[in-house]
Amino acid sequence: MGDFSMNLQYVDKTRLDIETWSRTKVQQVTEAIRSCDLEDVAAAVAVPTSFIDMAHRIRIGVPIQRPEDFQLIQAAVPSDRLARLVANRFLVDYFGLSEDAVGAIAEGDYGTAMLTSQWTLGAAVDAFCASKGHTNPKPKWRFAKLRALGETVIAERYLEVGLDRSAAPVDVLATSKRRLRTAAEIVQSVQDNFLANRVAS
Repeated sequence: MGDFSMNLQYVDKTRLDIETWSRTKVQQVTEAIRSCDLEDVAAAVAVPTSFIDMAHRIRIGVPIQRPEDFQLIQAAVPSDRLARLVANRFLVDYFGLSEDAVGAIAEGDYGTAMLTSQWTLGAAVDAFCASKGHTNPKPKWRFAKLRALGETVIAERYLEVGLDRSAAPVDVLATSKRRLRTAAEIVQSVQDNFLANRVAS
């Protein structure tokens, strides 16, 4: 598949994902992560999603040979830098989605308000998890990441405001507003985590 090959095998109901990447592509990924300006949130958008996915795999990957070489590659992708980049990507999503949600609420478009406010809240939670060190960019692991962090309060709040208990337009709009308020509070926590990490370093 161009820069890489993928070999999927199943052994005793366990899936083995063996990937082989070209050194050139690995260097492109590590350079993109290294050179990204983390103080400019929007700069993260310039890093391809495939690069972020690969960088996460590098962080958690287990080499099948030449572990010394692989450790050098891992060292070129510092976990704290990657986590901040992932958080920035989700913050960009958050800002764009929240603007759409506010517009939909103002127009009384309750269906669009429901969807965009749910996506906004999800982006905020994902940014929070990344600001706490998680480098996995996949939203499907949102609750697993919260559990790993011990963030039961945020998980409970996310569930509480994430569900619509009534299909009445006025109720959907009210819940959408609550989602946006909750998302904004979580994003403030993201900013606080950034500041704490900067002071600590």
